[in-house]
Amino acid sequence: MNKLNPEVALRRIESFTKRFGKAHLYLAYHAAFPLALTPDLLYNIWANFQQDIHGQVLGIPWIAVADLLLSSICDEVGYELYEIDLVVRDRLLKQLQSDESFGKQRINQLSDFLLEYVQNQLHSPDPDIQDFAKTQQWIALAYTQPTQAARELALAFSKLDRLESAELLRMASLTETFTEPLSDFQPLLIYARGMENFALGDVEAATAVFGEFLGKRNQIQVSEIILPIPKEIIQAIQSPDKATNSEKTSTIIGRSRRHLYQNQTYNNYYIKRFFRLLSVQALKGSIVGVVIGLSLIVISHRIHDFFNFQGDYTQPARYAELICAIFVGIYSSLFCRHLIRQKSTKVFLGVLVFIVTLFVMPSIRQFFLSISEAFFDRNTADIISYSISYAIICVLSGSVIETIAEMRQRKQINEGRRKKEEERSPVR
Repeated sequence: MNKLNPEVALRRIESFTKRFGKAHLYLAYHAAFPLALTPDLLYNIWANFQQDIHGQVLGIPWIAVADLLLSSICDEVGYELYEIDLVVRDRLLKQLQSDESFGKQRINQLSDFLLEYVQNQLHSPDPDIQDFAKTQQWIALAYTQPTQAARELALAFSKLDRLESAELLRMASLTETFTEPLSDFQPLLIYARGMENFALGDVEAATAVFGEFLGKRNQIQVSEIILPIPKEIIQAIQSPDKATNSEKTSTIIGRSRRHLYQNQTYNNYYIKRFFRLLSVQALKGSIVGVVIGLSLIVISHRIHDFFNFQGDYTQPARYAELICAIFVGIYSSLFCRHLIRQKSTKVFLGVLVFIVTLFVMPSIRQFFLSISEAFFDRNTADIISYSISYAIICVLSGSVIETIAEMRQRKQINEGRRKKEEERSPVR
């Protein structure tokens, strides 16, 4: 989420109210409760909250849904997905709670509504919808059941791999939006700030955040959940004078109280992750690749028989490779669905993988074919070489897509973090 200057946020709200009127502003109050909006969610909010807590009709016209989504109050962040700037959202929620027509009772009603709205989406097969629903569930709980919300956030943190920087950054940024409703759970908020710095490669800043809170302890506990702290930070806290260059090789590039840290681990991060093939999800692509490789043999035989090719299977195999390259492109586009929201980017990556597969796969396959022929007959060698080749391509395409998605997410979070630092420490 972006974070505007408070004066700019106030001007946006005033401009919106002046243009559309008080009834539209009431809808904006309610729309500020979820962390993200879809047209369907906002329409349901409009349909379910036509009256204030005293039963007075608010008179919000149906066109207010479209007016709000297309106004400067909302930012489109994906296909039919909108967000309200954090500062704007906080101000709208404060106005909602301070208004005698709504108050705390309306917050509770919005929480109940949102929990019911996302219930079915929590079990959706689409990871995007699941993430959306889970985030909305957390915000609903944060205002009415803060202890449960804090526990679920802590549990989500505890399951993350310390190398999953993009996910750590996402969770830290998300937790920051709960600062007000979870103000009684400082250990969780401190942990989120510390892990955000660690994920960005700023070990020194992370150590400073954790050091003030930990003291002689080596762990943070929220409810009964133990939150893991990276060993680099624990070592730096326990032996600050023995920190070595291998643990922290950062160059401070500062100007007007703003520092950017270049960490050796950060610089080499993507290279290490790429060769580690990133995740189990990417490795599952090997199964898809083997299936595609086996299907190529079947397809080439069918093409040979259907078109009555004379001689060997060289020409049918070429056509089968084209078809299978399309399969790999489709797989890559589907792999993008839980990582990249922009439809155009998904299509572009799918086409790119298709082209690379079409031209690169024969070379990879030839290498493994020459090895396989030393141990097996030609037909078996064909099956093995195609299966291995497509397995490698599918795994690598998944790895590259994950790396691209992570780089994009880190860039967005870094830009938001940099803007936040500039607002707090303006250049003099």
